[in-house]
Amino acid sequence: IATEKVSFDDRGDLTLRVGSLEDGGADVFEFVVCSRALARASPVFRAMLFGGFSESKPEGDTWIVKLPEDRPAPFFILLNIIHGRFRAVPQKLKLDELYQLLVVTNKYDMLSVIFQWAPSWFEPFKTLEASIEGNERLLWIAWELGDKGAFELMSRNLVLGSGIDNEGRLIDKKGVPLNTYDCYEATDILDSITKARQNLVNDLNGLFHNAIRKALKNRGCIRKEKPKVSTSSQAVVGHSSPSDGRIPFLGQVIILWTRLSIMRPDYRVVHEECSPLAYITARFEASINGFSLPILENHLNYMRSQAGKTAIGGYGPAETGEPRTKKPK
Repeated sequence: IATEKVSFDDRGDLTLRVGSLEDGGADVFEFVVCSRALARASPVFRAMLFGGFSESKPEGDTWIVKLPEDRPAPFFILLNIIHGRFRAVPQKLKLDELYQLLVVTNKYDMLSVIFQWAPSWFEPFKTLEASIEGNERLLWIAWELGDKGAFELMSRNLVLGSGIDNEGRLIDKKGVPLNTYDCYEATDILDSITKARQNLVNDLNGLFHNAIRKALKNRGCIRKEKPKVSTSSQAVVGHSSPSDGRIPFLGQVIILWTRLSIMRPDYRVVHEECSPLAYITARFEASINGFSLPILENHLNYMRSQAGKTAIGGYGPAETGEPRTKKPK
């Protein structure tokens, strides 16, 4: 296999062979590193290299550890930091670069390595709207960095802006189920968001069903004038109801709100007395503005722990195990 070789330590005793050309892999890199520096930065690598596993140093042979499932680019950044080559560390990262970097720090438990850079890397993405491509990854990035405010914003965006497939799974804008993303395999975040989304859909269904019952009991539209947009009870129910209760609504909650908002301007002009639109709109607006965020106590505990490993939490690295010492005067 053709590889590129990068030395991070002139006296490096370990070579990490990162990447694979199989399954669409683009590059394979050999990184020459200091095994002790890597072990200090990552308890996972410490166990792999010095815990009697197959990756431990062989007798007499060159020490090579193969990591075919990992990407070279995130390792290049992390190894520069671990070996003190700070001038080679980028000041900005693209969304996917930050995501891939955190996949590695999560896998090898080395988030505190990026303590100094995490806030500035994440800052440009903290307030992106739900329509931005990649918002699904932003939720996990906020989760992994322990940024509670950003996590709350992204959770709300996904509740309102995500559709589901026929199996009830949240999907991204390309129709890919979010539970197939590697980053969500070990968390229950998506379950909470799915439940919150369904609760909103159920609330809206209830509003429309009440409007249907009321329309059937009443005499219908009592005005002869025809508005620009039909907003009598029959029209509102027919055009905006998310489902009839038997067929699940697969679309985005925010799209339903947009439809109602478009219909709202004309209802007072002609059909104020017979249209259920005012009632439905007011109640639905209250629901989407006041629903409980799908954040559980175990989510908060995890994010507090993560925030303590980065400057986002305002604390120093939590897992170094080094005692606090006074600074020399």
